[in-house]
Amino acid sequence: MASYGNYDFCNRFGIRGRGSDMGGFLARYVMKVPRHEEPSRWDDASPVARVRADAPPFLVIHGTHDSLLWVEEARRFVDVLRATSRAPVTYAEIPGAQHAFDISSTLRSLLVVHGMVRWLEHLLATPR
Repeated sequence: MASYGNYDFCNRFGIRGRGSDMGGFLARYVMKVPRHEEPSRWDDASPVARVRADAPPFLVIHGTHDSLLWVEEARRFVDVLRATSRAPVTYAEIPGAQHAFDISSTLRSLLVVHGMVRWLEHLLATPR
C-alpha cells in the first residue's frame, strides 16, 4: 500500500515542473547527496523505476488537493504499474484530500482505513 507517496524522485515525467520537484528536500533529508552527484542512485530510489512484472499487489491512495506531492504523479505511477505488473493494482483518489489527510481522525480518514482493510481482506481471500 502507498499513501500520498513520492513515486519519482527524478521527476522524469516533468509533472512537478521545474524548480518544484522536491530536489532540495530529498537531497538533504532522504538521499544525503545532490542528484547531479549520483543520478543513478536517485533513479534507483524512485519507486517508478523499480516497477517490475512480478511486483506485489498495490493499493495507491492519493488526495486530489495534495499540494506537497502532486496527484498527477500518483496517477502516472499507477499507469506504469498497471502496464507492467501482473498483480492487481488499485487506485483510490480521495476528492478534496490534502497531503497527510489521514493524520487526523475524521470520517474521511476512517473510511479510507476501512477501505484499506477491505482491500487487504479481498486480497487475502483471492486465490493466486
